[in-house]
Amino acid sequence: MENWEKFEEACFAYLKKHFANKEINFIKTGGHTSTHSDILCTRQNKPQYYIEAKMNQAQCGQFVLFPDSTQQKFIFSERNKSDEKYAHAIIDYLNLHFEEYKKPSTKAIACSPNLLSQWIINHYQEEYQVKYVITQAENGQYIIFPIERFEHYFSISAVYRTKKSGSANPSVKDINELSILLQNNKYTNSSIMRKGKYVFAQIPNLTNASITLSGKTSSFLFKKTADNIYKITKLSNTYNANVIFSITLKQSQDIADLEHFKNSLQP
Repeated sequence: MENWEKFEEACFAYLKKHFANKEINFIKTGGHTSTHSDILCTRQNKPQYYIEAKMNQAQCGQFVLFPDSTQQKFIFSERNKSDEKYAHAIIDYLNLHFEEYKKPSTKAIACSPNLLSQWIINHYQEEYQVKYVITQAENGQYIIFPIERFEHYFSISAVYRTKKSGSANPSVKDINELSILLQNNKYTNSSIMRKGKYVFAQIPNLTNASITLSGKTSSFLFKKTADNIYKITKLSNTYNANVIFSITLKQSQDIADLEHFKNSLQP
C-alpha cells in the first residue's frame, strides 16, 4: 500500500471514530479512481458532500497545456479531465510570459498564489463536490477546514513540466499480449480474467505487492488485491507537458474552521 493510500485510510478511520453517529456516516470512495474525491459524508444514508484527504506535502492536481509557438500562446488539451474555465487565469499569465515558460522545466510559475489556490478550489469544489479538506500536521494533529480556506493552510506552487500520462484499463486486444508476457516471465500457471471493465491476473506463489512487465508495445502494472490476485493497469507511453500543483502545509488548525465542519454535521 502506497503512503497516500495509508494516509487516506488513517483520515477515514479518524473521521469515523470522532464524528460518525446514528445519522452521520463516512464512506471511503477515492483510492485509485479519479472520478470521486476521497471520502463521502452521508446523513441518513443520503450523500451530503465529499472530503478530500491531502498529505502535508503533496501534489494537488494538474492539467496539460501545449505550447503553440506560431500563436505565442498555450493551448488547453481537450483530453484534460478538468474544466478549461478554471485554468483561464493561469493560462493568461503564461501567455503573457510565453517565451519564459514555453519549454517545460522545473521553473516555478511566478504568478499570484491566489491564482493557483483558485484553480485548486474550483477544481475540487465544482468537479468533485468537495466541501472540506482533511490533512495532518507533523505533530500528528488532524486538521479539517472548508475548501475555500485552502490558501490559508497550504503554501502552493506550480511548475510547467513534462510528465508521463495516466494509466488505463487493458482492452480486449491486450489480453493476448498479457498472457504472452506472463508466460515469458515464467509465470506459467497464471491466468487472466476480466471483471467488467477491469482485468485481473491470478499468479500463484507470487508475493510481490506489485510488478511491472513490459512487452513489445506496452507496459503493464500488476498490483496485488488479494492472495495471488493482481489488478492489471496499462501504463501510458505518452509524455505531455503539464501544469502541476504542489502544496506544503503551513498552518495549524483554526478552531473556527473545525467548528464550521462540526456544524455541517448537525441536523
